[in-house]
Amino acid sequence: MCHARTVAEREKNYTVRSVARAIDVLVALAEADAPIALTQLADEVGGSKSAIFSTVQTLISRGFVLSVGNGLERRYQLGLELARLGDLALQRFSFGGIARPTLEALSRETGLTSRAAVLDEDRAVAVGRVDGRGAVKFDLRMGQRELLHCSSVGKALLSTLADEELLALLGPSPWPRRTEKTISDEETLLRDVRATRERGYSIDDEEDAEGILCIGAPVFDRLGRCQGAISITRIKAEIGRAEIEAIGAVVARHARELSAVLGEELG
Repeated sequence: MCHARTVAEREKNYTVRSVARAIDVLVALAEADAPIALTQLADEVGGSKSAIFSTVQTLISRGFVLSVGNGLERRYQLGLELARLGDLALQRFSFGGIARPTLEALSRETGLTSRAAVLDEDRAVAVGRVDGRGAVKFDLRMGQRELLHCSSVGKALLSTLADEELLALLGPSPWPRRTEKTISDEETLLRDVRATRERGYSIDDEEDAEGILCIGAPVFDRLGRCQGAISITRIKAEIGRAEIEAIGAVVARHARELSAVLGEELG
């Protein structure tokens, strides 16, 4: 009992009151049947009207809360930014779940570790993984954020963008170098991404980690929008161009098959 109280007190000490109040405001607005006034919101959340007003104004400035009406008729409701974030979260969970059978099939066919990833701002984020039977275990954690310009899933995602969008997303070069083989300039990356578009799969040839080769391919929904990418990972040693091409064709085929499934599930 004493231990439980100590843990609760410790957790309370780490709580940021302003963040907790903002979450309480959002929950209160979500549970309300209609837009509500500041006085009612303060009653629901607890605390002074001035503190709740400051919190609400901050949330309004970021699009999480919407103000409707004027003066005494002013009311508050959830903003569209929450819908955008919720949609992104659903897409990622949906993509990871839908991609699971494909990853299992890809790992069975190649004997290699396979992954699924989605675009999150200027990073690729892993949302699914299947280890190949007997394959070398890699430190590839779920939720890991990877640089786009040097990972196979990242370059697969970049290949679905126009060159101008790609460069705007990455920002000014030179980009961070992870190894001696990392592409860090615009001209070389654009050439590499165009090759990815032509052959249907991307190659990370020891660009993100020395001794590691990854091959990825983008996945689309029925409207042609990129929903994510899949990839395989293996040790680079003693693999020739012909084997890379063969594995790349397999990854691209599974990506096309997943695109067909994704079109049905999310269409």
